[in-house]
Amino acid sequence: MHCWGSNAVGQLGLDGTTPRKSPGKVSIEDIHQIAAGGATTCAIDRSGRLFCWGRGFEGQLADDTLIRSSSPVEIRVDDAPVSQVSVGTAHVCAVVSGGRLYCWGRNQSGQLGRPAGGASHSPRWVSSLIDVRSVSCGRAHTCAVTSIGTYCWGSNAYGVLGIGADGSEAQEEPAPLDLRNVGSVYAGYMHSAALVAGRVFMWGSNDVGQYGNGIPISELVPTYTGLSGMQKLGLGDGFSCGLSETNVLQCWGYGEDGRLGTGTTESSSVPVPVLWP
Repeated sequence: MHCWGSNAVGQLGLDGTTPRKSPGKVSIEDIHQIAAGGATTCAIDRSGRLFCWGRGFEGQLADDTLIRSSSPVEIRVDDAPVSQVSVGTAHVCAVVSGGRLYCWGRNQSGQLGRPAGGASHSPRWVSSLIDVRSVSCGRAHTCAVTSIGTYCWGSNAYGVLGIGADGSEAQEEPAPLDLRNVGSVYAGYMHSAALVAGRVFMWGSNDVGQYGNGIPISELVPTYTGLSGMQKLGLGDGFSCGLSETNVLQCWGYGEDGRLGTGTTESSSVPVPVLWP
């Protein structure tokens, strides 16, 4: 595993805070999955052990004595192997074997699936959900796919929860989405998405073309964007990316700082191919 870029709080996991313009090797072997958000990074090895590093001020490292760490810290979650992890702006959620979901970190909007308030410095079970298959953490909200449906909770700014309302009032209990056969769900900064048999559904903010359909209208419930043939998505701050079933990577939305990978800083309300060196 290699990391590079900004490193002010040790989020590269390289035993220091010096930024890197080229990849540096992290001291974890046999990695199964990586997740990064805010200034915290997490990884799962193939035995199901979870490690996190970087910012820990609000409990992201599951240790109330750590405000940051520049080297990987192992986090035990229910003494069970971890199958998937997601990192938001300041909270972390993980699915363990058996389909139980645990979350920790910032909780000002109920994004941990419990009453909004202070941060949690240890993994807390989201007991209202069973048989969780995947989870995604956004800025201040969380979404998960279970065997019986898809749910979102936390801040509902810009309608990111997809429940037909728009507001900042915390939704502390997971709320079901009116969407069936979801393969995966994605929580972004101010928008969310789901894949259903390769078709892309989105909701929340669409002010800079995050939906990729060329129509600057935001939706409060999951809405088909017209995009299809996708196998994976990734959502960021004002932009989205998708990997097609033919392994073509495209991005769309806000283009500042070159985040669309097109070689320019121009925005696009429709998918554009990422330019490779």
